[in-house]
Amino acid sequence: MNTLDRNKFVLHVDDEVLILKTYREIFENSGFQVDSFVDPVGALDAIKDSPEKYSLVVSDYNMAPMNGIDFFKELKAHNYFGIKYRAIISGEVGAGYFNSLCRKYFDLSSEELILFSKTDIRGLTSFLERISYQYPIGNEGLKEFYRLEKQALMKGYRPEEDFILEDCLFEDGQNILDAGCGSGVVCRMLALLNAKKSINIHGIEISKGTAELAQKRIEGIEAFSNIEFQNANLEEIPHPDSFFDVIICRYVYEHMARPQKITDELFRVLKPGGILIVVDTNGLLINIRSAYYPELDNYQYKLQERGIPNFDFFINDNLPAYLNEAGFEVDNCMSFRDLPILFNDDESRLIEKTRLREVFENAQGVLAPVFGGDKELGQYVDLVNSVLDDSRTKFKYDKRVWKIRKS
Repeated sequence: MNTLDRNKFVLHVDDEVLILKTYREIFENSGFQVDSFVDPVGALDAIKDSPEKYSLVVSDYNMAPMNGIDFFKELKAHNYFGIKYRAIISGEVGAGYFNSLCRKYFDLSSEELILFSKTDIRGLTSFLERISYQYPIGNEGLKEFYRLEKQALMKGYRPEEDFILEDCLFEDGQNILDAGCGSGVVCRMLALLNAKKSINIHGIEISKGTAELAQKRIEGIEAFSNIEFQNANLEEIPHPDSFFDVIICRYVYEHMARPQKITDELFRVLKPGGILIVVDTNGLLINIRSAYYPELDNYQYKLQERGIPNFDFFINDNLPAYLNEAGFEVDNCMSFRDLPILFNDDESRLIEKTRLREVFENAQGVLAPVFGGDKELGQYVDLVNSVLDDSRTKFKYDKRVWKIRKS
């Protein structure tokens, strides 16, 4: 079993065959493969034999010879064999006695065990969508690929929200560059919008693993046959001068270690008359504040003062200077559109909490020194989550879309 497939399996145990059949369809429609068991003892044996196979284990409650709680207590005794997600689907979910019993053995607030009523199909499918790009694979390229794919589905971060149609429709023979393409979501969008055009779409990504996955994602798909992904550094773009008609750089500038060097390169490979489109955000993370949580301000001030290596919280303030230094005529050939990402309702705050969960996990080694250690980072994360859980919280990130023509 290859690395990409092994964690797309669900193990489901229920002593009713009809229930297993019904939920198999739900799991498969969400992109998972399923191993079904009517016997919890047989399910435990399967997990012990191949624990690396599963990313999610789901159990009923009322079963013989052991119920669902006892089933998961047995797994817990073995640290769940490293399986990341566990859930009970039962008609008892919601009843006070049952939820109290679960809390006695499991930390429900940390998703040690997730509870779904058998009637809550919508909740289950939303959960499956949330975890479908979070497989605990251990390869950094894979983890970043899936994080970016998932982020592109979130309100405020969907690529189709950032562009007006006329900027995405090209002429036959044109060369397009997605500079810092990540998992390739923008490249794929552009290919579909120009399906009847003979254009060449190039994606450059600094992570070798992510670039390889982006290429694998489109293999054998005719609609994406005009896309080519390369593993390269934007400080040394492997293309000749004046090669590209359009360059798109989305959520990349804020991460640049040497933004002027990269801007010089983008200017070099862009044709005279060509267009550079930059999408980026001011205030990411540090704009999360609330008058009801004044203690968070101290952490945010510290974060802003000390900064994060190779991250610019206010890139939109600094971008015009980089462009001007590279040779673009900022005063005469540049325009921008403001597209703030608003977090003023429960849905938007939950989306950001979900997105930041992976950001905090992946960037722990970078963030912990900023706050003084892992303990302090944990306190900061807890505060941010509390603010995002509070219905009174309202904030925004200042996203801006820049468009500049090379004269």
